[in-house]
Amino acid sequence: MLRAGIVTNLPKEEFERDFKLKDTNWFYKGMFDIWAAFLEVSLKGFDRTGRALDLGCGAGGKMLHLRNYAAKVYGLDLSMDALRFTKERSSVCLNQASAENIPYKDGSFSLMNAFDIIEHIEDDLGALKEMNRVMAKGGFLVIAVPAFGFLWSQHDIANFHKRRYTACDLKVKLEKAGFEVARMTYANFFLFPFVAAIRLVQYGLLRPFLKVERTRVESLPPFLNSILVSILDFESRIVKKTRLPFGVAVMCVARKKESVK
Repeated sequence: MLRAGIVTNLPKEEFERDFKLKDTNWFYKGMFDIWAAFLEVSLKGFDRTGRALDLGCGAGGKMLHLRNYAAKVYGLDLSMDALRFTKERSSVCLNQASAENIPYKDGSFSLMNAFDIIEHIEDDLGALKEMNRVMAKGGFLVIAVPAFGFLWSQHDIANFHKRRYTACDLKVKLEKAGFEVARMTYANFFLFPFVAAIRLVQYGLLRPFLKVERTRVESLPPFLNSILVSILDFESRIVKKTRLPFGVAVMCVARKKESVK
């Protein structure tokens, strides 16, 4: 997964693989469905005539869905390979840049998506302030980050993460950047105990024996994949109704404050 803030040179086959997995693999499909459900309930009544920006658009999967919430969708990524791949499959406007230096005028967007972005950036508060700058008055930022520092593992190191967040951490950063939280929840709730156990064993006991390599979501046997898809599909319905108390990630919809001190 490519993020605004990291230059990643991957072969075209990697993008092809990730793009194909988005509709079938338990993790890609499950987290996308939770994200989409969270948007649906959080943006009821949202004016869909504005412009949306997908930060760290990668292979472009989420940009297509953002068309449901905006008249025009833009994508931004540091990876030119990712942008070329996306350009072949979409007519959206694309730009090569980082989330710390967004090449658009103040107040350009009514909606912004930053899924797994700011954990890669040293100055995450500065990046959030930059997002606020290009956000239109009353606009919304949809953001997702990895949760809980004790889940830190080889996965975080391999993917160049700087930190993980609690819901409180993220809320404080957003408010300092000029946003107010409209809705927030943890995500990947039901699988949290299993992920926590694996991560704690991996980073605590097996750390000396593990190589730090780029991680990827591997395909699973169809039966197991189907079970995990069903679990995350159930969670996507739960997040429409309530806030989950913990999970592997934090999701939030925040609105630009009317005035920033």
